[in-house]
Amino acid sequence: MKIIAGAYTRDEGSILLNGVPVNVHSTLEAQQIGISIIYQELSLIPMLSAGENVFLGRLPKKKTDL
Repeated sequence: MKIIAGAYTRDEGSILLNGVPVNVHSTLEAQQIGISIIYQELSLIPMLSAGENVFLGRLPKKKTDL
C-alpha cells in the first residue's frame, strides 16, 4: 500500500491503473492520479469532524474539488 501511495519507491514489478502502467514517485504524484491512503492514526484532532480529520491537510477549497 505504501508503494502504491507513493510513500515508498518500488524496486521491481509494476503498478497498473485501469490497465495502464504508472510510475509513482511521491505521495503528491499518487494523489494527482487519484491514489491516496488513510493511515490508521489514533491521535485525531477532537474538535474536528471525522471527515475533517480524514482530509486534514488537503481539505477541498471549493465545491468542484469534491
